[in-house]
Amino acid sequence: AGVGAEAAPVDARRLLSHTFKALGFLGGWHRRLDPASDPHDCERWGDVYEPGLVNRARWKNVPWPEGYQKFVVVTSQRSGSTFLMGELRSRLFGYGAVDLGEPFLGDQMVEEGWAPREVAEMMAGADPEAAWALVERRLGEVFGHLEDQFMLTYGDSALYRAGEMGMRAAGFKLMKNQIQGETFDRFVAWCAQHNVKVVQLVRANLLEQVLSEKAAAASGQFHSFESKEGEEEQPKAPELPVKPLRYFYNDMSCWHARFTAQLEAGLPPEDYSLLTYEGMTVSGGRAVDDVIHFVGLDPETEAKGEDVVFGADNWARVWVPQKLHTTPCSARVANWDEVAASFEGTLSMDICQHGYAAVAEMPAAEVVQAFRALDGGQQCPQFFERCKVQNCADSRWAPLLAQGEGSGAAA
Repeated sequence: AGVGAEAAPVDARRLLSHTFKALGFLGGWHRRLDPASDPHDCERWGDVYEPGLVNRARWKNVPWPEGYQKFVVVTSQRSGSTFLMGELRSRLFGYGAVDLGEPFLGDQMVEEGWAPREVAEMMAGADPEAAWALVERRLGEVFGHLEDQFMLTYGDSALYRAGEMGMRAAGFKLMKNQIQGETFDRFVAWCAQHNVKVVQLVRANLLEQVLSEKAAAASGQFHSFESKEGEEEQPKAPELPVKPLRYFYNDMSCWHARFTAQLEAGLPPEDYSLLTYEGMTVSGGRAVDDVIHFVGLDPETEAKGEDVVFGADNWARVWVPQKLHTTPCSARVANWDEVAASFEGTLSMDICQHGYAAVAEMPAAEVVQAFRALDGGQQCPQFFERCKVQNCADSRWAPLLAQGEGSGAAA
């Protein structure tokens, strides 16, 4: 499967990617697509696909996966997406394929052969036509990679070749700060046109999401699996000034409301679902069952995440996050009393005071409405263009366009 554009010399491309990471511009963990290349290496997170890794000619006389249900989980950092995608990959093993990483993450695209300037153009979206052409190209690559992933496990299976099982669903996650604005509108239209289902995963308690980001940045621990075995001491909670925190909270509310409005307006109800971090945490697995049902499978009779599925060891089950964090709000910030007083009356404070069950059964419309209300009763749609939450391109990739760097890689 060809990936990306014509690549620059491998060493130069890798040097550029690792330079970005060393400078702190980019993050991510990487593991190889082929489960035979160490399927248990879960410290290196994410799926990176190298050109030439999969030779499709091997299955030239075997029907290629088609007609399966495509889905995308649209979400943001600190919302439980690592847990959800891990669960889905394990549960859908034998019935489809799920990307664990972030295929629209810039440095991952560079490792797969994309020119940094192309990534910058795609994320910045200054030229809508050019940006969308790059997004559409990447979408084709990602689902092609997922087909490869499925075929590496089942392409030689007698059951698959006899048509007794097949790839029925495949999906990945897209972070909201990876494509935005008009480009995201086009993405939603593409999903509607091609019957791609979208799950929006949100953290209803935006205050907790913001505090989680600050605590993760302070401790350097961004996922539960990164904590050391037997580690009892929790990272020290940071002290945060309230006024900037409140501004950021309002911007996040507006930001989520904008994406929600785009999804609700652009997708038929049967192709769109809203899932909250809180509901996923307290549901005892029902939320994951609901997603599996949403993408067209029966969670009671199939997609159960068994050790062996259609004769193949479920290597995706080796590592799945064990739980989602339920740290009390008051433990996330040193000056909690001051923060609590400032956020009194918000949905976030209701959840902090009464627990996740307060929102787990809340209708989706009420959660969405909470995102749309700013201080003083102002409605967020009036402020869509003033949201200050940065696109990845603003802080990571725009300098490449301004300085003309990266043009020496793939054209």
